[in-house]
Amino acid sequence: MADLTEINRKHFDKVASNHQNDFGELINTVIAELKSRRGWISPKLTDTPNTDPAASDAVRLLDYACGAGTVSKALAPYATQTIGLDLSANMVSEYNKAAQEMFGSHNAGPARMEGFQHNLLGDSTALPSGTLAPFDIIVIGMALHHVADAGGLLQRFGDLLKPRGVCVVIDTVPGSARLGEGGSDLMKEGGVFGTIAKQGFAEAEVQELYEGAGMGEFDYAVFEQPFRFTLYGEQCSSRGFIARGVKIGLV
Repeated sequence: MADLTEINRKHFDKVASNHQNDFGELINTVIAELKSRRGWISPKLTDTPNTDPAASDAVRLLDYACGAGTVSKALAPYATQTIGLDLSANMVSEYNKAAQEMFGSHNAGPARMEGFQHNLLGDSTALPSGTLAPFDIIVIGMALHHVADAGGLLQRFGDLLKPRGVCVVIDTVPGSARLGEGGSDLMKEGGVFGTIAKQGFAEAEVQELYEGAGMGEFDYAVFEQPFRFTLYGEQCSSRGFIARGVKIGLV
């Protein structure tokens, strides 16, 4: 759905500089949850990763719809190389600022963490050679609800995962949003509703997406801590979940 893609691109270009303030509490919650579940996501995310991308035990992580780097801030220190992809050029700029802050002079040739503007569903934008080499782990955090073809995207993730690679989805539980007084009207005025393809995903829906993408060993959990955030001055909240699936195939 090209129109939704462009709507999202323009919206997140516009809000990139304020995103971390408005969604700061939600971002901190996601980072904390990812760090606490690192071993559940993959035992490959170790305290002392091999930093040589050519090494046989190198761990490649894809942070898709990376925004300013929430997922990468939690997990990139435990991976060999982390790639961030996002529709928004301004978000990618924020992501690469975060990469420099995290890794400094160590984030060079080849970078431990680097972001690019790219859409896996129909984008012909060229990427540096090897950018989309198979990944051990792919995470999409709080963005699947913006994607018109969620099943198609998970199938692309399956294509990009190594056999037995792990795909993680973080998103919202349907019907859990609490927008505060006047929140719905403000969201409409601000154009946020126009960026959303689906108001969250039930567990059975997520499992069906994974199975359609050839992934098994499905697991799903709802976070105890609610997501809290600000939209156009309104204090809002929702419930979040994390799901995990493994690409079926031999190592």
